[in-house]
Amino acid sequence: MTIPTATEPAPMPHPNDDGDFAAARQAPVDYQATVDRVREDPRVSDLGKAERIAEAYSAYISAMDGAWERLQGRRQARHDWLAGQVPTGHGIAEDASPADRAALMAAFRGHYDRASSMDMKGRAQMLDEADRFGDEPARRAALTAIVENGEHHTTLRSRPDRYATVVAHLDELGALRGNSAARGFEWQTFRSQRVKQPREIDQIPELQAAQEARHAAWRRAGQMR
Repeated sequence: MTIPTATEPAPMPHPNDDGDFAAARQAPVDYQATVDRVREDPRVSDLGKAERIAEAYSAYISAMDGAWERLQGRRQARHDWLAGQVPTGHGIAEDASPADRAALMAAFRGHYDRASSMDMKGRAQMLDEADRFGDEPARRAALTAIVENGEHHTTLRSRPDRYATVVAHLDELGALRGNSAARGFEWQTFRSQRVKQPREIDQIPELQAAQEARHAAWRRAGQMR
């Protein structure tokens, strides 16, 4: 595995080694420990317990949502970076002049139409010729058609001297888009084991009303000023 550069997002680790998965697994443990401690504290009123448990649940939800957002953000960043490393599409620079853009787009479209009409062998030959003569529009067109037709597994793997890195990027892109194992870990960690809202939260309005009633009674009796 290559070491990511300063501008390259790090590859996604296995869920067992991922910090955000670890944070999501720890969040319910911390929450439950807090809830158990509060529920067992005889010095705290029922309302006080309910309010502290509500705070703990809010912290738990924030921790889970934060871990999920960070995880998805890292995955998207890695996906977008990888996609940008694969030389498919027209690849015209954003600062190209209108005239240059039109000419380059026309060249790419012509090459792409030709590559799309070929069979796998023809596209491979077109790629080799483009590499040989340094024809970047033809190369990108051939690669685009090769990837779209799912031929990179054979065509590009058979040219490791030129395309080993591209193949590695495409393999990782495929894993990011359809990694069922990672999705399974996500479901288990972030969805199926998500803690339900504690009963105490629903009891807070009733407990607050009861406390206010007690305070009102004390005031009327002159016990609270």
